Amino acid sequence: MSRGRRYDDARKLNIKKVIATIIAIIVLIMFIISIKKLLTSKPKTKNAATMETYFPVYTNGKWGVINNKGNTILDIDQDEMVIIPDKNKDLFICTYDVNYENETFQTKVFDKNKKEILTNYKNVRSN
Repeated sequence: MSRGRRYDDARKLNIKKVIATIIAIIVLIMFIISIKKLLTSKPKTKNAATMETYFPVYTNGKWGVINNKGNTILDIDQDEMVIIPDKNKDLFICTYDVNYENETFQTKVFDKNKKEILTNYKNVRSN
């Protein structure tokens, strides 16, 4: 009676067939996962055309902030450069009372509505 090709003469498993079966199962699982990811992909949060970005602007010795549409966000009346830690977020750090000899200064943080925020902190710095 023949036992099939699972066993060689010494009743050992045919290792090549076992490895091929395991690889086939892994490939099938990877294929199913990739199809699932394609079908359940999340839409992107924002389109690059609609995302508002902010830039510092320098005119006549004064600094301010504009957005990517050219609208003035912070008036151009700051003596020091306005720091924008993340160009996609409406957070602007303005310095004033700068003393270059003692290397001291004060800061104010504004949002896009020109409202001062983070007033509980003495100095705010960006990384």
